[in-house]
Amino acid sequence: MMKKLLFTALAALTAAGLSAAERLEIPPRFQAQPATSANQPPKADAWSTNRVTTLGHALPPAGAGWKRADAKKIHNQYLKREFEVPAGWNSGRLSLDFERINGNAVIFINGKKVGERLGPYGEIDITGFAVPGEKNELLIFNTRNYTDVSRTFENDPLRYTARGPKALYGAVPMERWAFGVDAPVWLVHRPDPAAIADAWSDTSFRKKTVTMHAELDARQPVRDAKLQVEIFDADGKKVLEFAREGLTLKPGIQNVETSAPWANPRLWELDGGYVYTAKLTLADSSGKVIDRESFPFGFREVWTEGRNLMLNGHKARFRVEWSSFGLNENSVSYFKLLGRNMIYFQSNPSGWWRDWGGEVFNFPQETLDLCDREGIAVLLPVPTVNFGRERLLNDPVMKKQYKEETEAFMRRYRNHPSILAWCLSMNSFNPKDAIHPPTMGKRSDYRHVQADVLENAAKLVKSYDPTRLAYSHADGNLTDLATGNCYPNFAPIQEAEDWPEIWSKEGDMPWWACEFAAVYDGSYFKGKQFLLTEYAAIMLGPEAYKLETDKQLEETVRLGLNNRGHGQDMRHVAQYTPLYYEVQKRYVEAMDRAWRTYGVLGWHYFNFHLGYGDPPETKGYKPFARYSVMTRPVTGRPDWANPQFDYYAKNMQPLLAYVAGYPDHTDKTHSFYAGETVEKQLAAVWDGPGDLKLTGKWELLDAQGNAVLSGKLGGLDLKAGNIKFEPVRFTAPAVARRSEYHLKLTLDGWKDKPPVDTFALEIFPKTEPVGTARAYRLYDPQNRSGWVKELVPDVKPLASGEKPGVNDVVIFGRESLKVGDKLPFTADDIRNGLKVVFLEQMPEVWEAMGLRNYEAAPRQVFPTMKQLNLREADLRDWRGKATLLPEFKAARAYDVPVAPKTSNRGVVASTVMEIPQAVGFLPLLACEFDMNYSPLLEYRDGKGGILYSSLDFTGRAGKDPAATELAAWMLKRIGAETAPRKTKVFLNLPPEELAKRGIRTEPAKLRRAFTPDDRIGELLPLNLLRFRDELACNRIVSGRPGDEIMGNGMFLFRPESEELYCQLAPELLEGRYADDPDRKESVAISVVRLKQLAARLKTLGGEAPAPGTTERLLKVRRGAAYQNLDSWTVFGPFYAKTNDAAKALAKEYPGQKAALAGDTNPNITYPTGDGRTLDFRTTVSAGPDGFVDLGRILKPAGLDAVAFAVKEIESPVERRAMLRFGADYFFRIYVNGKPVYEQSTNHSSPKPNQFKVRVKLKKGVNVIVVKLMCGSKGFGFWANLSEPEGEGEVAEPAAKELLYDPNIKIRSPYEYHYW
Repeated sequence: MMKKLLFTALAALTAAGLSAAERLEIPPRFQAQPATSANQPPKADAWSTNRVTTLGHALPPAGAGWKRADAKKIHNQYLKREFEVPAGWNSGRLSLDFERINGNAVIFINGKKVGERLGPYGEIDITGFAVPGEKNELLIFNTRNYTDVSRTFENDPLRYTARGPKALYGAVPMERWAFGVDAPVWLVHRPDPAAIADAWSDTSFRKKTVTMHAELDARQPVRDAKLQVEIFDADGKKVLEFAREGLTLKPGIQNVETSAPWANPRLWELDGGYVYTAKLTLADSSGKVIDRESFPFGFREVWTEGRNLMLNGHKARFRVEWSSFGLNENSVSYFKLLGRNMIYFQSNPSGWWRDWGGEVFNFPQETLDLCDREGIAVLLPVPTVNFGRERLLNDPVMKKQYKEETEAFMRRYRNHPSILAWCLSMNSFNPKDAIHPPTMGKRSDYRHVQADVLENAAKLVKSYDPTRLAYSHADGNLTDLATGNCYPNFAPIQEAEDWPEIWSKEGDMPWWACEFAAVYDGSYFKGKQFLLTEYAAIMLGPEAYKLETDKQLEETVRLGLNNRGHGQDMRHVAQYTPLYYEVQKRYVEAMDRAWRTYGVLGWHYFNFHLGYGDPPETKGYKPFARYSVMTRPVTGRPDWANPQFDYYAKNMQPLLAYVAGYPDHTDKTHSFYAGETVEKQLAAVWDGPGDLKLTGKWELLDAQGNAVLSGKLGGLDLKAGNIKFEPVRFTAPAVARRSEYHLKLTLDGWKDKPPVDTFALEIFPKTEPVGTARAYRLYDPQNRSGWVKELVPDVKPLASGEKPGVNDVVIFGRESLKVGDKLPFTADDIRNGLKVVFLEQMPEVWEAMGLRNYEAAPRQVFPTMKQLNLREADLRDWRGKATLLPEFKAARAYDVPVAPKTSNRGVVASTVMEIPQAVGFLPLLACEFDMNYSPLLEYRDGKGGILYSSLDFTGRAGKDPAATELAAWMLKRIGAETAPRKTKVFLNLPPEELAKRGIRTEPAKLRRAFTPDDRIGELLPLNLLRFRDELACNRIVSGRPGDEIMGNGMFLFRPESEELYCQLAPELLEGRYADDPDRKESVAISVVRLKQLAARLKTLGGEAPAPGTTERLLKVRRGAAYQNLDSWTVFGPFYAKTNDAAKALAKEYPGQKAALAGDTNPNITYPTGDGRTLDFRTTVSAGPDGFVDLGRILKPAGLDAVAFAVKEIESPVERRAMLRFGADYFFRIYVNGKPVYEQSTNHSSPKPNQFKVRVKLKKGVNVIVVKLMCGSKGFGFWANLSEPEGEGEVAEPAAKELLYDPNIKIRSPYEYHYW
């Protein structure tokens, strides 16, 4: 039943000289007292002194009969208040309409029992019980334990499945079940012989019609009745009138509809809300009015066409905010400044029949009225199908109850034009194909019971309300809208931008990210490591370490140790470091711009920790409802807004216009040769109402801001929903040297301030060929590195197997090597002067050479030395696409889940090498996580050396000037004579030894070995000079005249003797926290950096590589025959309540079926039966020895603990593989849901490879599950699996023992979390 007394309706009716229908609000303010039975009257002297609305989370009311100590045991109460019935209501019928009852209720009026009202909402007839013209007493016996009502808990299936003993998210203690009346109660008067019990509208843009529906409730027959409809605009002027005559009403309920054409209504639009008022009059054959009803409505129609949501004949898209931030007449102004046009009312399942607020959701009509007026779309939940699941398909009682409660809920809200869709559920299914870029928004046939439940629920909802869409939050490519929880983590920004690219071309249904974060606060943590600076370095390079504040660095370990999974502490971190905002800004601005231009329906930012600042009325930390405290609207950016306001608002206004790439809008090509045609385009996205006419111009500005070229923009007439592109072309001006320009676009016609956007360009003169003193030889059997011949015209081919000359420079072209190849030279050839360049090779080839690498595909790399005559701007976003590895699919299988792959646009290096910790290596470029990877790695031994280049020069060198200049520099460097390094390096000498050399020290503690203006940053990368934990060291305070002290006293350079003293060494941190694995994990990165620093200094000092290093690097040998299975999703612990291992392993535990199926949906929880709930959010990585330690993470409370470890393995072919396993202690192994091995009797001391199991793997994804029971000394296992190439043992030590410390295991920073 809709609310009839609305301000808009009253205004229209007053203007028309009419009266409104009879309906009065009874506020939900009651006196209360504990009760035991509806058959035992309340005590006269036991009423509470204050008036209470509900119990559950709240404290009980003060006053007689209530004691806080036993409030949790009170499950029944009486509620009492008075109400007055107008004297004129002495005929017809009276009823009470409850907006929300928490629990069940028995209703008494004036001491007489009327009947029961089984929650949560609906009417009860009180005709004959209430007395018009007098005050009446309403007494409610309110029960949450089903006392004295006609149903039991077990026979209330919606609630029983939601909070009962087998509830999906665990049982809810009765003390947390809300009970009480906390929403308005309406006193309703309906006349005789018939009444309009309900009315609603149905408007069609496509048919140009309006239909009015009326539910008529007749107590007596009425012949030849007439239903007249009058429609008034917002000013109260009647604009349309029509009727249906000759109605015959029989006693009971019947639905009547009447329609009329309407050629030119004012449409309800996003950002352009308009509300009409409908007045329905029911009259008898004589024309006497029987009843009237009025309600507001908007004229709009919503539907879908392919991947587009259509509103009133045009494409519509959402700019989303969520209701949990608090929406009211004041805060709506703030959301409008942010550009929002949709409010998402999240269907959290805890809000349905569990313990989140009331028993069910109740949304204030005033809030929805506000959205109606403001033109703000609403997606509103209906009762969830999270809990009923398959019972909603086969249980008639539950199906009937769900239908009744859902229709009763929708009935209350269906006349709000702002509501465009109903949400059926949240996170009940979570298929990943609605998250992964190649498949999202492509309708799927899941053949899954929950998919059937959702489709059936959508049909039910749309049969009751065909004017709206139906969908489910994060439940895949089904119903009307495809949805997913999309968290890119730290996917490259370009790839995050291009996430919807395939959908924009091939999608067949609208897709929106109902949860989205760029970057989600929880992603800054990995295990017990807080990694803000390390991740910020991906985008900011060395600047990240300069922006890191002392406070942030001091807090780093503590923050990691306190990690609770979702990054809750980021709200504090953002107060003392700019890094958080810097990272978020880059992702948010880029993705908002790109996704809107791709036409994505919308995305809902999960940014509740910080929001957009806290208004001054806020008291304490309020992540939810934080803007509901606003007491006045805002017209501009308020002083209390935080930086998030700026970047979240920037690209989310109704008009988005910017300099876009060409031909693809996310292309960022910025380097051009003089005389080359520069092609860009204006991208304009118009999501506002109506038409928009713009004018514009472009200008090319030089470094001084002078316009050297300009032109006008045409084709800028935009209609609602348009995404248009207008090309900009010009010839790059002549330059004598690299020169910087800006392309500037200016538009007029949108509000008072013209949109302006600029794009940085660099113009280069022609690149000169490389002069050669040595003989250059090119081995390029695939003929994929022809650009080398353009830069080095004298290069000669090298035949397969041909041995080069000792002074040659040998260049191995792209993909010229495969695993197992033998190189035609030796380590001695390198030491005697041979120079070698390896260009782009496949990842497995780099691995075979001993270099760890990862396909991070950076779009930005950073120089590590001044000799490289390129700026940072030249080392980003290279022209076109890299072609070494595929787009939109993983290049290979990974041990940890990694972010879904998207485009290769702008890639500088498809794969990058982890910088070794060994002497001899010098990264010429650094990039990615903590600057720990390099696409250009130099190795020296003796007179010769090797350059490892994973830079994607193919297709770029010769075309992209920046790439070409770098390629030329690289080839010059490798051909130059290797000058001997003369600097002598001394590491961490004791104070007494330093004193002999004229160097004085003092004890110090520090976390940073550089200062902002320190020259040490020109010599060494800053990532090697900051430490996650405090170092106790000896700081240099003075030396001899001429000595230069740098790095916070950690370095001294003595020019006269070319000596470099460094007071840093790995032993300052290595070995610390040996008995505290969490702290050890939190500082491990800094131990590695100290090892890299020592190796770097020794390399600069000319120390020779360790024996055997060069020999190993020249073997392109096959890797280990067995792959360690390092990273697992862990689920547990459960407690078997038996020490019999066979029984414990045979027992089926909650969630076991999901685990065996690999269904690790992180948003579903499983009750353990002992009051706990478990989910699949925990991941564990093996230690350096390969041991997967569950005990450290799960901390089992007994030897009967059982847990599941789940892992997906991708096999390129169907094959039989050998699984080698060791465990502490009892275990059962499953492969693809079937048990393959069990050890439930005592075995010898746990050790790796103790058990060998032949397993069958199918082509594609396989699920391996370990069901493990705790041992007396530990709780974990070792596991490795034979590679497809063979199952032989490893014949020689792995290269990592030469290049990387095998005793330090760092959790992969690229591990992806779906959240």
